Amino acid sequence: MTHPSRKQRRKLHSLYVWHRIIGLCAALFVVILALTGIALNHGDALQLSQRHVQSSALLNWYGIQPPQEFVSYACAGHYVTRVGDRLYFDASALPADGANLVGIVRLPQGFAVATTNGIRLLTDDGRLIERLGAVEGVPRGIARIGTTADGAIAMQTAHEILIGDESLTSWQARPGVEILWSQPSAPPAALRSRLLRSFRGDGLPLERVLLDIHSGRILGHWGVYVMDGAALLLLFLAASGCWLWLRNRMKQRSHRRLRRPS
Repeated sequence: MTHPSRKQRRKLHSLYVWHRIIGLCAALFVVILALTGIALNHGDALQLSQRHVQSSALLNWYGIQPPQEFVSYACAGHYVTRVGDRLYFDASALPADGANLVGIVRLPQGFAVATTNGIRLLTDDGRLIERLGAVEGVPRGIARIGTTADGAIAMQTAHEILIGDESLTSWQARPGVEILWSQPSAPPAALRSRLLRSFRGDGLPLERVLLDIHSGRILGHWGVYVMDGAALLLLFLAASGCWLWLRNRMKQRSHRRLRRPS
């Protein structure tokens, strides 16, 4: 029987050491791939596409920055706000059409929110009742909205001031009427923070983050190569593990043959 030389024993010991070190490193990637893969397989049940990330650090990492446009109007203790291209009543989202917000006024029951393209009628708690636009008789190009002394709704367009009827579908010019116009008003700091979190969080579904972690793309362009490197480490572990197992099996068989009586 030939015994391995000292040089061969050193190489074998180095292989064992590297096998363990690489195994520990690869284990982290295996855990990440397993956990994200299980979560993505059950994405519908976990509602991953409907759940959004709220972490400021992660939103910054994805380049989702706070909006530059932030316009708010107050009425009867409530605020209507346009954040970026989205519209909110207090902290609840409203259907938006990309038009500029120009004001809010109180109705006998609920509120009327005006944008340059039309009027939204809301309940007292901010639920949408109806949207009124050009088809319903509301003029386009609304510059501001307000109320007269007798409670009628008024609007200013590029050319004139108009007063609406009770249904807000018929508008007539009434020069010289005194109007209290809706004015911009900064929302409280707590509401502003909630709106910013809602705006930024709605832009990053949890499903996308898990997909990016699973593929390595969360690290950008180089993340894919990191995952490729992890795959090569697993291939090395498989190859070195098989080689070590085969070597031990051959060594055991050699010992058994030597122990057999002649």
